[in-house]
Amino acid sequence: MKLKKGALELSVNSIVVLIIAVVVLGLILTFIYSTFGNVTTSIEERIGNEPEAAEPGGDEPITLSRETIITHISDQEVMKVGIYNPSTGSWTNASIDISCPGTSGIVLNKQFNGKVLASGEFLTGTLLFKVGAVSPQKYLCTAKSTSAKTCTTLNIPSGCAACATYPCSQQLSTGYSKDIVIEVQK
Repeated sequence: MKLKKGALELSVNSIVVLIIAVVVLGLILTFIYSTFGNVTTSIEERIGNEPEAAEPGGDEPITLSRETIITHISDQEVMKVGIYNPSTGSWTNASIDISCPGTSGIVLNKQFNGKVLASGEFLTGTLLFKVGAVSPQKYLCTAKSTSAKTCTTLNIPSGCAACATYPCSQQLSTGYSKDIVIEVQK
């Protein structure tokens, strides 16, 4: 009889431990979902609340939803942009590069799909800014439209020796730019 009582006691203890483990697992999953779910929702809300950039055109090939961004260190900012191709040729992997001379603490994440932009077409997209450890001040930055150049767009025949030495897939400026001010506050 003692063996049966011990076996019953062991199974009750196992059930209690199993219930505690399930409850703790549920609490951990709820915490993770609420923490990271809010971050995703926050970024999606900010993108949705950001006004659209004006439609770019021949007179203004780069448009921005805001030309001045007021932010704080460690904040994420959203900006919508538009690019127009006024040239006579197609642009491959059309994008926007933003440079802020004098700082490396402003990190930009582009969300363009690298589309081919034919002559006379425009593309819109979103830029996400992450402001790092920079001194609080105003930064004059430049938004430049870029396009990938390939051997075929440079009229170099495929299989030629020049293709092996020329960096055919680098991003090159298209010559169109627009100034933007990023003001970092304390």
